[in-house]
Amino acid sequence: MAERLESTVAVVTGRGCGIGRAIVLAFAKERARGAVTDVLVEEGEEAVQMIEENGGEVVSVETGISQAGEVAAK
Repeated sequence: MAERLESTVAVVTGRGCGIGRAIVLAFAKERARGAVTDVLVEEGEEAVQMIEENGGEVVSVETGISQAGEVAAK
């Protein structure tokens, strides 16, 4: 598969499970790098492990995006 997103940085919110996790895994397979945010720390760390196992580079940031001040602080 072509690494179409190799020079792309992606931010996916609420990625600990479900659709968010599926999105970051797809991005990882295309070699995108990025940051993922969620309030669920354990699920976030599990998602990071899965992404790294699929060749992606990602950092997990514990934050909720519903509060602008919390996002700005990160």
